[in-house]
Amino acid sequence: MWWIPAGSDDTIRAALRALAQELNAAVGDARGGDDPTALLTDLRTGRRCSRWLLVFDGAPSSEVLEPFLPTTGPGHVLITSLTSEWPAGYETQQIESFTREESLHLLRSGLPGAEIDALDRLAQRLGDHPLMLNTAVAELSSYPAHVDAYIALIDRLESDAPGEVPAPYRTMDAVYRVRYEGLRRQFPAAARLLQLCSFLSADGVGMRVIESAGMISRLVRLDASLEDTLRLRNVLNQLSVATLAVVDPKAGRLKVHRILQDLVRGWMTPEEREETRAEALAVLAAMVPMDLLRHEQEHRKDFAELDRHLEPSGALESSDQQVHRWLVSQVYHRRTSGRWDEARVLGERILTRWRDDAAIGDSQTMVLRLESEVAAACRALGRYKCALELSQHSVKIQRERDSNDVYTLMAARGYAADLRATGRFRDAFLEDSGTHLGLSRVIGPDHNATLDAAINLALSKFYMETVSAAVDLDRDAYAIRKRQYGENDFRPWISYANLGTYSRESNELAASERYLSRSCERFRTLTGKDSHLYLGALASLGMTMVRKGDVDEGLKRLQDARAGFSRQWGDYHPSTMACDLSVAIGLHASDRFADAADSMPDLYERYEKVFGATHPFTSICLNNMALYLLAAGDPDTALSHARKAVYQLETAFESGHRYALVARMNQSNCQSVLGRDTSTEDIGIHEDCAQATAWGEGHPVTLMALANRLASGSDDQSELRANLERRVSEQPFAGHPLAAALLADPYRRLGADLEVQDV
Repeated sequence: MWWIPAGSDDTIRAALRALAQELNAAVGDARGGDDPTALLTDLRTGRRCSRWLLVFDGAPSSEVLEPFLPTTGPGHVLITSLTSEWPAGYETQQIESFTREESLHLLRSGLPGAEIDALDRLAQRLGDHPLMLNTAVAELSSYPAHVDAYIALIDRLESDAPGEVPAPYRTMDAVYRVRYEGLRRQFPAAARLLQLCSFLSADGVGMRVIESAGMISRLVRLDASLEDTLRLRNVLNQLSVATLAVVDPKAGRLKVHRILQDLVRGWMTPEEREETRAEALAVLAAMVPMDLLRHEQEHRKDFAELDRHLEPSGALESSDQQVHRWLVSQVYHRRTSGRWDEARVLGERILTRWRDDAAIGDSQTMVLRLESEVAAACRALGRYKCALELSQHSVKIQRERDSNDVYTLMAARGYAADLRATGRFRDAFLEDSGTHLGLSRVIGPDHNATLDAAINLALSKFYMETVSAAVDLDRDAYAIRKRQYGENDFRPWISYANLGTYSRESNELAASERYLSRSCERFRTLTGKDSHLYLGALASLGMTMVRKGDVDEGLKRLQDARAGFSRQWGDYHPSTMACDLSVAIGLHASDRFADAADSMPDLYERYEKVFGATHPFTSICLNNMALYLLAAGDPDTALSHARKAVYQLETAFESGHRYALVARMNQSNCQSVLGRDTSTEDIGIHEDCAQATAWGEGHPVTLMALANRLASGSDDQSELRANLERRVSEQPFAGHPLAAALLADPYRRLGADLEVQDV
């Protein structure tokens, strides 16, 4: 059975996430539980649990629930709600009060010294309501003969109740008010804790909040003995004895019913409510670590607890700067936990609220920091235009104030990625270089934020300089993070997986497979098989296997990764699209030329929509489509695509860039098939590919260019032929189809496809 507070989308998601984590942990699965669709599938099929009951408590409407309901399966769903109107298909049952016999049974067992007639009058007065009866027992347990006096007190308090108390709750208001006033007299610290909890989640307030320094400092004002936090247990016990709260030891929470929360807030004056809400928010905000430490794993449970109190505490309406800092960090936590869309939605809500507030505006410091966080969430979701608008504005204003400030530099780190996403690779490289240098100077080269910047710079160097330059940076980042965090933290393995990808680009395929196999293993254990880190490493491993010639196994991994990305983020997410491009590479490698060509038009259309027609990634898609169309027997269309790819890649990079050279090679092949002399171009392509700043002399792409040069027969071939044979013999090509293709007699023209990496 799993209880789900159903007051909002956020509370439902949080409860389902916790359920998924518990079910996954029971079978040794490290999935984080952030995909509700996967959980619902598990429930419908009974794969994780053969029998189950989900209790959605306090649902406001069917619209809130329906995205989270398992419609079939070996279990049941129970919904509690104050809303009586539900659509057809929901079986409703009005919950009645106790029968009089049940009421008297409860009262006799709790008040054995009271007269039966008095207990009957008490049951009548309280409407046989179980909660009120239980509270009356707690109040009268020491004075069971005072039942009629208690009834008279309830009558007086109910008649004095403020007019805003709804009629159905006036008796309950009086019953709980008696207990509350007694608590205030005898245990003021317990009463204050109840007041503060009335502005927090009805799902319960975790002991991390109750025992926090901010909470203790406020309770100590009323009871100095609470400096010893062990005595805090007495405060919790008094609330429990008074039936005003329940301690849930399994969940580690203090729970105050939502109706009682409403009543407690109603007993305060407007000034008291405002002051108490502000104190509750101050307690929560004080739990947020410094920004440069919030990435530490030890703070994740604090942020998970704080997340539950965002809505009930009214944090989004607060004007307090420390609360604003908490909200920015909460968006950061959601994003870095893989909850990208939840981070985006929360961040955009807060930004709208702050920008509409004339006292805050769109240039206030916290607004700018939040823009960077929302931009990062949008970037992860592949919403690059939105990400660039946010990061560009944030960086611009912050640089006008202090270009060397650590927050400015961290904002610029994301801005560089957004520049890459819009095709501005040169500008991104400059940003990454400056950001990494700046953070190294300000907070040190070994800080987590600087290491993130180093990984970004490695990616820029991969695109704009050489693969070896990227390897050097990521190798250092891996070594530092492994030393700092150990092997049981996911962060070192990000760089380790990158090393696998970069090694493949350098044709170090055995090393690439080792890096990526180990990364997959660690990510699956540490982050779960649905995480973008695991899926990304799995896709990269599949690509390495394809390049090694183990195409069937490589395609299997690529298709598994593709399914995971698509299920969570859709077919237009860049990671899904990159997998589709890699699958096409695998189809071509297995001589399924028509299948590869057929897969490309839809994929090209998606790249155009997400990145734009001239983005290098779209150009890479064009290059590959040209290769596959040529292999499938359509050289004219292939040449049209190849020409466009050459022009766009040379514009984005330069004519000697390794991507542009591959596009030139495929263009030359198309022209040759159409009967044009390509000998001069073939010589230039081969010589440019052989440069260390491009592919290098022994890389398979360079050897393909050499084979094409030999096939055109334009110059003295004996030395070139010997060079090719020697280079092929030096490669680990045993049994690989490329080896036979390179040494074919007569030589035949060869083309190459390109991969798309991250931004």
